[in-house]
Amino acid sequence: QRIILDELGYKDVPIVSPGAPESLEFYREYDMANPTGVLTFLRALQGVVAIDFLLKMRRERRPYEVNRGEADKVYHKWLKKICDTIDRGGIDSVLQQAAKEFNQIPVRNEPKPRIAIVGEIFVRSHEYSNNYLERRVEQYGGEVVTPPFYEWGLHTAGTRRMDAIVDGKPIIAWLTKAWELVFKYLERRFGRHVWSALKYPERVEIPKIWGNASRYVIGWFGETGLSIGDVINWIKRGEIDGVINCLPFTCMPGNIAVAAFKRVKEDHGIPVLNVALDGLEQGTLETRLETFMYQAKRHAERCRRS
Repeated sequence: QRIILDELGYKDVPIVSPGAPESLEFYREYDMANPTGVLTFLRALQGVVAIDFLLKMRRERRPYEVNRGEADKVYHKWLKKICDTIDRGGIDSVLQQAAKEFNQIPVRNEPKPRIAIVGEIFVRSHEYSNNYLERRVEQYGGEVVTPPFYEWGLHTAGTRRMDAIVDGKPIIAWLTKAWELVFKYLERRFGRHVWSALKYPERVEIPKIWGNASRYVIGWFGETGLSIGDVINWIKRGEIDGVINCLPFTCMPGNIAVAAFKRVKEDHGIPVLNVALDGLEQGTLETRLETFMYQAKRHAERCRRS
């Protein structure tokens, strides 16, 4: 990435790749020893959480919209406004207005199978990398649910805090706890503006997710634990009819999840489709997805009858 930016003439543009802090070097690297650095980072976190809520509103509207493309149009309109607002403040007002406009989108009242897309954080979130799985599911008559991106921030903060406690680093443990509190504060603050626009309002509860996964894998074990834990949570609430687990080709945590999802499928009788992605179009994916969606629709019909 650095080479590409340099070749394009953007040598002065830094690449910021933050994760949950493992040492004080994290704070020095991102200039978080002064108010300007802290404020910049907090603004970035606000953008992440706000856009997650925007995506969730679009996800719940787009499969049912009467006028095709309207949910995407509203999403892009308010995405731009969030990006324009981050520096000067006012995201709360933007989310309030966005929720109001999403609520005004005409929708059809028809049952659709709800499909969970989980897996490696980047490929599940980036539609180009996952061969537009979300849109394909919608084309076959489904609705998609996927965990918010900021879930990963809460998860890594939790695991780093455990590591810091074990390693005897109380300052890092305290700072990672502060990370968690910031994410939860933003979730509450922004969530109150959009809950009314969501059929399935949901807060991220990392300990609960880890606990749900613990029957199948170590609960805090990276994307594997999150994927399993999220799915079990939705199954317990009767909110999904199928699971798509997407993973980069040869990804170790992804392949562990593939094995664990076999047991989840057996225990709960829910269709599961594992999709390994290598950046190329897969000729068999369409057939596999079509078969999977047929199974998910049958699952939804059985649940409605029971």
